[in-house]
Amino acid sequence: FQGLKAAPQPGKLDIYPGNAEVEIGSRLLIRASFPENRSPEEVLLTLVNESGETIQSLPMIKNLEDPVFAYQFDRVTTNFNYSVAYGNETSESYEVSVFVAPELVESKVAISYPDYSGKEPETIERIRRLTLPEGSMFDYEFTFNQPMQSVLWTPEGPDPEVVELVQDPNNPEVFRFPESMLIIPEKGVVELKAKNNDGREPKNPIRIHLSAIKNQLPKLKWVAPKGDQEVSPLEEWTATGSATDDFGLIDYGIG
Repeated sequence: FQGLKAAPQPGKLDIYPGNAEVEIGSRLLIRASFPENRSPEEVLLTLVNESGETIQSLPMIKNLEDPVFAYQFDRVTTNFNYSVAYGNETSESYEVSVFVAPELVESKVAISYPDYSGKEPETIERIRRLTLPEGSMFDYEFTFNQPMQSVLWTPEGPDPEVVELVQDPNNPEVFRFPESMLIIPEKGVVELKAKNNDGREPKNPIRIHLSAIKNQLPKLKWVAPKGDQEVSPLEEWTATGSATDDFGLIDYGIG
């Protein structure tokens, strides 16, 4: 989480983290540190909702002989305000705000294969490693868990050609390539750099691995007859061979 409080002042009650922004579902430790000569017997953590209503008062636990009391939430799911009560006194109120971290939830890629492959166009979902015949073209669509401010297609390496993806006007969570498809590179890694409207980025890097399968030359194999042959100018002679290709043969013959 991100604490938003000032540095503690010697001789005064110090409350950590003060105001804070916490990712939803994460843990939160609240700690009250008292001067050594003012350590109270009991300290309560008072929670107040956004409407100003007291939710509950929770006893804070003292740390051995130190004048430090703490309470830990195992999972924070909503906004709330809190203060620390001790004796007849109550601290100022602090605010805890929860946020949802941006995350890529779905991706799909439309693929246009080269003619020599004999394959029809198709769309595949949730692909982070894309291997295609050389000359193939592709177009990704990315869906996030919330509206995003910007999404950049950023190839790794020196002088990358960065592409700013375009937001779907009807769905601010969806981003696509701006105009045309991209040609599959021989090999490369692309990082998707995204920011939401609060400037937050996904916790885990979004990387896509791209590679092209080289179109090999057809392979020819002599099958029969075996060995050296002697034939007359008028004699018919039969030969057998085979031809194979990694993507199949469109035509074949002798000439």
